[in-house]
Amino acid sequence: MRKERQVTGRLALTVRYAGRSMAVRTRRLPESTNHTAALARTAYESGVGTGSLVVA
Repeated sequence: MRKERQVTGRLALTVRYAGRSMAVRTRRLPESTNHTAALARTAYESGVGTGSLVVA
């Protein structure tokens, strides 16, 4: 994204489990960004860091 000077206002996170089931989370960002830390923080807050979405 940064290389092409693109920004995003939304983040979609898809996790596929070993049993082939999937979990999808989407979040709207407070402001458009291409900053890696902001995108990673949003992904973490979307469930990965809270235990509601476990990455196997």
